[in-house]
Amino acid sequence: MNDVLNRTPNSFRCVGWVLEKFSRKQDENEKWVKCPMKIIDSERDEYKDGKPTGNKISCQRLNGTIIIKHKNRCSTQVNVNIYSKNADGSPNNRWAMAEKIAEWVPITDPYRTEPAVGAADYVAMQGQIRGNWSTNREGKAVCYVQYDANNRCERVSPEENDPGMSVEGVFYVKRIAPEMRTINGENEETGRAKMDLVFVNGSGEIFDFPVVIQKDKKGTVDLMLESVEAGDTLKAKFREVFTVINGSSKKKNTTRKLPSADAKKMKGEETSNGFVRAEMSYLEGELIDEPEDETMIDDDGNEVPVESDWIDPAVMKEALILLKQKKAELEKKSGTSKAQKASNISRQLEKEKNASNKSRNTRKPPKNEDYEDTLMDDDEPPFEVEEEPDFEEEF
Repeated sequence: MNDVLNRTPNSFRCVGWVLEKFSRKQDENEKWVKCPMKIIDSERDEYKDGKPTGNKISCQRLNGTIIIKHKNRCSTQVNVNIYSKNADGSPNNRWAMAEKIAEWVPITDPYRTEPAVGAADYVAMQGQIRGNWSTNREGKAVCYVQYDANNRCERVSPEENDPGMSVEGVFYVKRIAPEMRTINGENEETGRAKMDLVFVNGSGEIFDFPVVIQKDKKGTVDLMLESVEAGDTLKAKFREVFTVINGSSKKKNTTRKLPSADAKKMKGEETSNGFVRAEMSYLEGELIDEPEDETMIDDDGNEVPVESDWIDPAVMKEALILLKQKKAELEKKSGTSKAQKASNISRQLEKEKNASNKSRNTRKPPKNEDYEDTLMDDDEPPFEVEEEPDFEEEF
């Protein structure tokens, strides 16, 4: 078979209320900050026959992030990046869709200067999943799955479309095993199973896609553990599920009842002491077997390769070795970067401390009549201190 990994087909569909939509730009301090998501004049590189020409194409662009709210605090971020013209200069058929997306009304819009007209839009967005390798706060290389919408983004009816996120596609099974948890120092099975899947982009890069298999009355967990093994190619559908960890608790109220509108809320106030975990849950699927023949004869009598989504385990094994090396390089680079950053901060603090000590040692004592004013001026911080806004988040 082919010794190069081909792109594995995949797609997603996200349905819900538009919670927020925004873009990002760099401010005067070169920090990325949120800004209104709107259509702007732009340009893009021109390509002919798949090769760059070095020219630029003037066009319009809609670029940003839309947060789709499902239920309660559950939401999903979807990326949008659509140009009015294709890379060859021809009109983009999806631009009319982009213009409608720009008109969607969100629940939260900090940039609105006038009151909103009507309720937030209930929409459906479709596109492809994309992977991005990076490092987390601990410096460990992790794969972040992102959702790029580019197809059939439209307003839909809540009565005919349930809120939620679903994904389907072809994946390589890297690992499948019962889910374990540690209780009182002992490992126990939870009744669920976990699958470590892999998908491939158009450049042959591979990305992790972890999923869970929920325990049900059909015995899906046992069936999957018996029929699926590492090295298989799986075509499947998944749905994003949200689990509340630790839940919430009732807060005791020992004060007297107050004659105010908030008195009812204070009695037995529910407080959050947990968090929401998002997971991809297996729905249904089928295994793709290796083709019996590598080539076939077409209608014109020519020998052509057999088209198949099957992933060769031998090729994937080599790709996983390269991925392991890439992750090690990312973690090493992250560790060096964090160490350098910490060293810079340490030197800066030491420099400020020395400057402060020098200033304190050379400052002359003020006169008695000017003592109060001088003290007030010197005690003011050399920078503006912004108070953190008070906010209450609904769990």
